[in-house]
Amino acid sequence: SEPIRELAKESINSDGTIHVLRTLQVEKHPRIFAVGDVNDLLHIKSVRPAIGQVEVAQKNIISLLRGETPEATFENNAAGIHLTLGLKRDVYCKQTQDGSSPADIEVEDDEGLEDMGVEFMWNDLGADKNDFWA
Repeated sequence: SEPIRELAKESINSDGTIHVLRTLQVEKHPRIFAVGDVNDLLHIKSVRPAIGQVEVAQKNIISLLRGETPEATFENNAAGIHLTLGLKRDVYCKQTQDGSSPADIEVEDDEGLEDMGVEFMWNDLGADKNDFWA
């Protein structure tokens, strides 16, 4: 993004991601955090590890506001992408975040489980399943 290019050009990698410490702080700019797809900690870009990064950034921002040293770190060595292939089939790709292992791809037939059981994710997130605009 343009603000990062102006404030921390040295932190932008050749692939366009932002180099961050495990605390999700931009190196040399401890009050700037980069979370999710924009940083260089996620080899596989998916929502679950990004949610974990939000929690780490939140803890570290609170630490800074209290005048403390941020100590929460993001540790995620595995990730995956899970996609539907229709109502009762899906594919899952797992790989280590640093790309050190080959991708493990599995096609699954979920017996009786529709849409990969996505309603469980909605419950985990506390979402209102009756309000699609929430």
